[in-house]
Amino acid sequence: MIKKYPILDEKCTGCCSCYNICPNNSINMIENEEGFLYPVINKATCIECELCKKVCPELNKQEDNEQKFLKSYYGWHKNQNTRLNSSSGGFFSALAELIISQNGIVFGAAYFNDIKEVKHSSTIEVNIDRLRKSKYVQSSIGSIFKEVQDQLIDNKLTLFSGTSCQIDGLKRYLGKDYNNLITVDFICHGVPSPSLLKKHIEWIENRIKKTIIDLDFRPKDRGWDKHSLGCKDLSSKWWFFPAEDDPYFKAFFCNYSLRKSCYECNYSVNKHLSDITMGDFWGYYRYNPSIYDKRGLSLIIVNTKKGNAIINKLTTFEKYEINNEYSEYAFRKRDPIEYGYNIRNEFYSYLNNNGWDKTIKKYKLIPNMQLRAKRYLAKAIKKLKV
Repeated sequence: MIKKYPILDEKCTGCCSCYNICPNNSINMIENEEGFLYPVINKATCIECELCKKVCPELNKQEDNEQKFLKSYYGWHKNQNTRLNSSSGGFFSALAELIISQNGIVFGAAYFNDIKEVKHSSTIEVNIDRLRKSKYVQSSIGSIFKEVQDQLIDNKLTLFSGTSCQIDGLKRYLGKDYNNLITVDFICHGVPSPSLLKKHIEWIENRIKKTIIDLDFRPKDRGWDKHSLGCKDLSSKWWFFPAEDDPYFKAFFCNYSLRKSCYECNYSVNKHLSDITMGDFWGYYRYNPSIYDKRGLSLIIVNTKKGNAIINKLTTFEKYEINNEYSEYAFRKRDPIEYGYNIRNEFYSYLNNNGWDKTIKKYKLIPNMQLRAKRYLAKAIKKLKV
């Protein structure tokens, strides 16, 4: 039983495999003081079958061997609107379109404004547009693994997109390989707290005096390589906040706000269990700087023969094979201290005791006027040179 293994206090990724597998519904995912979900067992109803232990990725770690991926590609969606409305080059959309064209089901993360959270859903419930794009927060899995299994048993071609730890949790929950399951994960920096996102939305609403009804974590208002947070108000107006000026993004990129398990991620050194890993092709500058395109470039890493087979069926995606050396930048072993583990603990302790406003000031998550003035001047000089 999970209550016997204190390692989960620090290492639990929140994959929800234990929550989904429990035959007696004795496990609940409870939000801790930082806003992350952790499994808690109801001792009164637990039958001590220990299925939760058997499917837990952290209690049953894979061997410490790097997985050698098969092939690497870069490319972009052939439809320019789809490409522009994607985080990078639109690979996920091309893959999802293929699955749907074969009467399949796509599972992924979507933002739900009514609860101000990102949770996993499927094309049974939402439009594919809702599943597209990065969401820089931990998504709630809920009972989605059970829904995936139902589709697989019904012989539906099924695509599941999630973090590497969620893919691991799903596969352990299923307990067997399904030929009709395609899994795709992405190059992951780590996941911030869902409750921090709620605090930040409220902070933005107070700042602009508007009610936010939708979010876009990767708009291309400034191009592909310049991050922004997009917020849509009741009048359908979009507000864009550059990442360098946005406290939520600043905390994310500084590694202040991630889940504890992210600081020593088991999957950061190419231990991906997915068929395909996707991401931004930031390696373009080493491969060939001239291919840069502000509309976005996708990196696709093929991990399995199944993944390679599905890649070769894509007709709406322009892809080019590259040497694996140009995708290896995506895999780095994380040292928890170097990644800022001690600072993140101080960050959340201060946040819980003082609130988001004071935390923003203490950790200088908004640039001061002097820095903004320098940035504005640098942009003006650049324009004059052009």
